[in-house]
Amino acid sequence: MNSRRRFGILVFICTTAFAILACTCATLGIGEEPTPTPTSLPPTSAPTPTLPPVATELPPTPEPPPTKPVGDAQLEIVDVNGYQDQFDFVFISGLIQNNSGAPVQDISVEIEVFDSADVSIYKDTTFAHLFTVLPGEQIPFSYSIFDELVDPARFEATVFDATVLDSAPDSVTVEDQNVRLIFDDDGDVHLSGELVATDGEPVEIVSLAGGLFDGDGNLLAAGTSFGNINYIVPDNPGPFSIHLTSPATGFPDEGNWELYIEAVRPNEIPSLSFTLSEVYDYRDGFNNLHVVGDVTNDNTEAVTVRLIAAIYDEDENVIDVSTTDTPFFTISPSETIPYDLSGWSALDYTDDLVGSSLLVQVDHGWTWTKDDNTVVLETTGEDNTFDEFEGVFTGQIVNNSGGPVTGATIVVAFYDKTTDELRGTGFDWIFDEILAGGTADYEVTIPISAGFDINSASAAWFVKGDLP
Repeated sequence: MNSRRRFGILVFICTTAFAILACTCATLGIGEEPTPTPTSLPPTSAPTPTLPPVATELPPTPEPPPTKPVGDAQLEIVDVNGYQDQFDFVFISGLIQNNSGAPVQDISVEIEVFDSADVSIYKDTTFAHLFTVLPGEQIPFSYSIFDELVDPARFEATVFDATVLDSAPDSVTVEDQNVRLIFDDDGDVHLSGELVATDGEPVEIVSLAGGLFDGDGNLLAAGTSFGNINYIVPDNPGPFSIHLTSPATGFPDEGNWELYIEAVRPNEIPSLSFTLSEVYDYRDGFNNLHVVGDVTNDNTEAVTVRLIAAIYDEDENVIDVSTTDTPFFTISPSETIPYDLSGWSALDYTDDLVGSSLLVQVDHGWTWTKDDNTVVLETTGEDNTFDEFEGVFTGQIVNNSGGPVTGATIVVAFYDKTTDELRGTGFDWIFDEILAGGTADYEVTIPISAGFDINSASAAWFVKGDLP
C-alpha cells in the first residue's frame, strides 16, 4: 500500500520540554546548573530476583505461499538515482514496477556504478525493501557504498532474481497519520509518523519503506524504516521513522514523499503483559538524547522484549522514534530490567527540534516467550570513575554457579537515592566461557547528563550467565 504527500520547507518551533505521556510520565531536568561532584561513586548493591527456569515453545512458523519459476515475472526498473553525500559515501535508490499479472516476492537487484568514462567501477546485489509487490504496483530498493569510489557518475540497476506467486498473500490495509518530514542540521530527511490498523483487528507490519521525490515525480532517495513497531492494534497506533541521507548538494525544498507498507494479519494475538516504569530523559555531554526506564516481566514464563519510544511535537506529530532490545535477551518471571532508549535519528542531529511528549511501549511483534537458560552470577572488585561525559564501571564477574557458563551479561544502573528513580544505565557482554569459580573482567560505560551529581545516586549491578 502506498501513501503520497507533498512536503515543503519546515520550521521547527517547539518550545516546551518533554512531559511524558500515557503510562510513562516524568518531567525533564535538562538545563539545570551543573553541580560540582567528586570523581567516584561508592558502590552499592541492589537485590537481584531469583530466576526460576521456565521452558516454552516459540510460535509456529507459517507455511510459505506456493511459488512459480522466476522466469514468469515481468519486473521493470522504472527509476534509479545515485549520489554522494558530504563524506563521499554513495547512496543508490530505485523503483521496481511489477508489470506482470501475478504477485512477485523476494526480488533481488544488481547494482552497478560507472565512472565518467563509462567504465564499471563497482557491482553488487541488494534486495527490494518490501517482500512482495502486487501486479501494477511499485516498491523501492536502496543500496549504500562506504568504499572509496573515484568519480562515480552513472548508476544502473537490474532485476536478476525473484519468485512469482500463484496467489497474493493475505494482506490488510494500514493507514498513516501524524506524519512529519524533518530536515536535520546536515540536510538529511527524517520521515516519521504512525501506522493505524483501520479494520478493527490487530496488524503485523512485515516491511515498511519510504521514498522522497522531487516536484516532477523523480525519485530522490528511498530507505527502510529506521525504527517502527511491528505489531499494532486499532486503539494503539504504531510509530515509525525513516532516515534518508542527503546528497552533498542537499535535497530540494519541495516535493513529495511516499510510504510503502506491507502488512498481514498476525498468526497469534499476543497475550504477554509487562509493567513499564516512569521514564527519565536527559541529554548527555555530547548532546545525545537518552530515555531510561525499567521493564518488569509480569508473565509466568521467561521472555525476550523489544521496546519502542516515539516523541511527538505540540501538534501530536511524530518527530522521532527509537527502539531497543533489553541487554538481557532473557527476562525471567517477575524480573525488572533497566533499559536505555538512545541513538535517536532526528533529535540527535537537529538543534532546534524539541519534543512535547513521549510514549514508550512494548513491541509485541518482537517479544515472545523463551527458555530461561541463564543463571544469576556475582561481581567483585567494583570500581568506578566519572568525568563530565560518562561514568565507567569496572570489576570482575564471578561464576559462582557451580558449573561453566558460555558467556555473561552485566548491567549497571544508578538510581536517585531519594526517589529510587533510574538516572542512567549501561551494559557489557562477555562472549568467552567462564569456568566454575572463574572470573571475567567487565567495563560498563554510562553517559551522564550535564551537572550530574554522583553523590545523589547509588549503583546497582545485575549479572547473568548463559548456561551450556
